Amino acid sequence: MFQRLNDLRITTPHKICIRIFFAVLTLTISSPAALAATKFDFGGPLSSGSTPLADYVYYQPSTFGFWFGVTAGTVPGTTGMPVFDFLGTPNRIAPADYNGDGFTDFGVFNGGPWVIHYSGVSGPIITGVGTGVGAVMGAVSDIPQSANFVGNSQAEIALFNSGAWTFQTLPGHTPLPAPGSPPIPFFGTAGDKPVTEDYDGDGYSDQAIFRPVSGTWWIRNSSSGAVVVFTWGISTDIPVPADYDGDGKADIAVFRNGIWYILRSTSGSALIISWGTAGDLPIPADYDGDGKADTAIYRAGAWWINGSFAGPWLIPGLGSSTDEPVPHAYIQ
Repeated sequence: MFQRLNDLRITTPHKICIRIFFAVLTLTISSPAALAATKFDFGGPLSSGSTPLADYVYYQPSTFGFWFGVTAGTVPGTTGMPVFDFLGTPNRIAPADYNGDGFTDFGVFNGGPWVIHYSGVSGPIITGVGTGVGAVMGAVSDIPQSANFVGNSQAEIALFNSGAWTFQTLPGHTPLPAPGSPPIPFFGTAGDKPVTEDYDGDGYSDQAIFRPVSGTWWIRNSSSGAVVVFTWGISTDIPVPADYDGDGKADIAVFRNGIWYILRSTSGSALIISWGTAGDLPIPADYDGDGKADTAIYRAGAWWINGSFAGPWLIPGLGSSTDEPVPHAYIQ
């Protein structure tokens, strides 16, 4: 059962609206939103119209495929459609916009082989070691961090392993224009968790890690190569960076037993939200189309969304306790 949202701390002036819905409180902060490509908007048969929204998509290991519910604001449909990966149970799912059309593509990393389904195209596009993307594809111990690191609007395959980063541009991709400071092969160390996002708002993904032992965030800005360090969290926290305030820059944030601790890039102030409980999977994304990531959790097939614009709602019966919601793919 959700806790009431009663631990909010607002330290800068905003227009605040408190709504009550199913005995849960939420907060909407009115401020200009920097609209950008929406993560986990798969488009095509998942498209909900002109407003980009994150879709309710989950991976079902029992069938080796993705299944989804079509997004339609706060009243989504529940029509499922599988996209099989053909390679058995994957090491990790790795969704990203690999073809640069503005929609997220299905991606699966099998500890070496990859399978990527471009949006709007049926069948696997990239599959197997050395097929199309080169011989070096990674190992089981690698953590996928696919994102747009070189500014061509297309995600590159990226892998993290104990501070070492490996990048691979897919065939037909032009890595131009280059960011102010391209990614480097080593950033971090063993025990760090990769937290790739665009923290400086230049349109390129930044190499970044969360170091649980010290609760510190190490971010290498792609615009300049400068490294900034923040202390935000404790060793048992789950890092959940996303653009919660809609300024086009990812905010540092952690999820701790149902409490969200967000450090807003707009003001440097903290926003603390109670949404969920211990054991829930945090799945932040922009589900209501206002350009801001919403706090949200997945609990055994139930999607609890705390919309920053539309308020809270529940999507029941979309997945199970053994399925993985796609918005959780890069959360360690």
